[in-house]
Amino acid sequence: MRKAELRFGNDPHDRPWRPERFKGVIFDVGMHDGTDTASYLSQGYAVLAIEADPSLASAGVERFDDAISRGQLHILNLGISEQEDASTFWICDDNSVWNSFDVRIASRNGCRHHSIRITSRPFREVLDEFEVPEYLKVDIEGADWLCVRDLDRRHLPRFISVESECAADGEILDERESLRMLDMLREAGYSRFKLVSQDDFTTAAHPDYWRMARKIIDSAAYGRLGKLHLGPLVRRFSTRARLERLNGGLPLTCGSTGPWGNGLLGRWSTYEEARQTYLRLRDRFFSNTAAKTYAFWYDWHATY
Repeated sequence: MRKAELRFGNDPHDRPWRPERFKGVIFDVGMHDGTDTASYLSQGYAVLAIEADPSLASAGVERFDDAISRGQLHILNLGISEQEDASTFWICDDNSVWNSFDVRIASRNGCRHHSIRITSRPFREVLDEFEVPEYLKVDIEGADWLCVRDLDRRHLPRFISVESECAADGEILDERESLRMLDMLREAGYSRFKLVSQDDFTTAAHPDYWRMARKIIDSAAYGRLGKLHLGPLVRRFSTRARLERLNGGLPLTCGSTGPWGNGLLGRWSTYEEARQTYLRLRDRFFSNTAAKTYAFWYDWHATY
């Protein structure tokens, strides 16, 4: 087991965080390589980024040195846990996206992995120390629920996104377990929901009457049907182009959380509509018995 030194992105006495100077506040819980943080900074928001992996946190400090210096970004190198402690954290050597407190997640697909010791804190302590953000993005491989659990119904972030589920290799979630995150969001005080595909950032619907039309347009614009040379004509109607226009030309990066809040396509659903959509799409996905148990790749977005 390797021991990791706790490091903070910026000393508040040296380069203080100045969120009041910017458009609003976003928490990026699970900064990873900084793709989402870079997007939020470019939109003019002040960002509090949390990253458990010391090497990724250090890389973020180097990458975003200017944003830290101007008080727009504060990076915390810590894990989110049930209590303040020195915790065992698992690094996935083959795919850092799967770094987790759960060794079953860090070792998916037989990936090489190793453990380190890191400092961890309950999310409620972070909320007590820093102001409630306009948007809370959470992506921490199996521990998202810890952040949702610690939210105060009286002071909720206006928007939130979390992984819909995070199964280990070979783990099959039953209906109750698969709906756990949606149920927790409702219990926290959220009433409107969007289920967003992380493949293309579309908002899921069921029944989806336009699914085939979107696939044809996207294929003609960027995929196999590009041989028809219709790209310049249809590209503006593609999902990617529509999302980029809605978000002021902001580019979409595969592997990022993507657009948020009112930058998402589609309408907000009630809890019951969201629940039914989720279960039907999930049933369709896992009707393929060869599907990976962790590959149902959707995020819940919610607002009140």
